[in-house]
Amino acid sequence: MGLRQEKRQIFREVHHEFAEILQKEKCRTCSCLFEDMMSKILHELQEFRQSWNDSSLLNVEEDFIDWLRIPNSVTLHK
Repeated sequence: MGLRQEKRQIFREVHHEFAEILQKEKCRTCSCLFEDMMSKILHELQEFRQSWNDSSLLNVEEDFIDWLRIPNSVTLHK
């Protein structure tokens, strides 16, 4: 497996794990989840997609963008 495929697989695995985390109400309202982790992952994902001109992870990127809107509709805790 090449570097590109490995990175793609890692992003898919991280996406899957975050989808499960966000099912838990306590985690859905944690500011650290959004501020410290998700925004950084989205940034790395966007850089990867742009550098490889890779649209195969577009749905993953869209989920992260949607998830980063959650803080607009809930009160977060630290």
